[in-house]
Amino acid sequence: MIDVFISHSKQDEKLAEALGNFLREALSLKPERIRCTSVPMYSLHGGARTESQLRAEIIEAKCFIALITPVSLKSPWVLIEIGARWATDKQLTPLLAKGALVNSLKGPITSLHALRCIEAEIHKLVREMAKILDDDPPLESTYRRTLNILLNLAKPIGASPSTFASFSPPITTPDDGSAAWALLNEKVKRGLGQ
Repeated sequence: MIDVFISHSKQDEKLAEALGNFLREALSLKPERIRCTSVPMYSLHGGARTESQLRAEIIEAKCFIALITPVSLKSPWVLIEIGARWATDKQLTPLLAKGALVNSLKGPITSLHALRCIEAEIHKLVREMAKILDDDPPLESTYRRTLNILLNLAKPIGASPSTFASFSPPITTPDDGSAAWALLNEKVKRGLGQ
């Protein structure tokens, strides 16, 4: 059985790898305890029956993180994996990154509390996962390096880390995200003194 399943789009491979590396370091997990199919270190073993093994791991994983980005929201496989996990009524954490907004979520997962890929909420995620894995919460100093890499890859293109960390998308943002991007761009311009 794996401990962590990371559902993601192949196009978000670098971000998914950073998330896997971060969780491995923060929670002292062996690579084979994490499933992240696009990343060689966390992918299926040669000869695995892909569909049946993924189906079993989606259901049996102790922790399931749905890496939600503008790209992953368009991926049929990500939506299938999330739906399969949702049907089990087990832990499922949507993790918003690269400008994805809470109101981008559709269907039954809209009732789940999503976390943003910002520092305070990633610390919260690690504490919650440590509890699920029946482990002590790790010291923040043990995973600082991989956390910084993750946060840098998770921010929207063109946003400074400090701007993104303080950005809270308005609830009234339309589904296409245009108002949120306009607000974010305005904050970035103000932060750069333009």
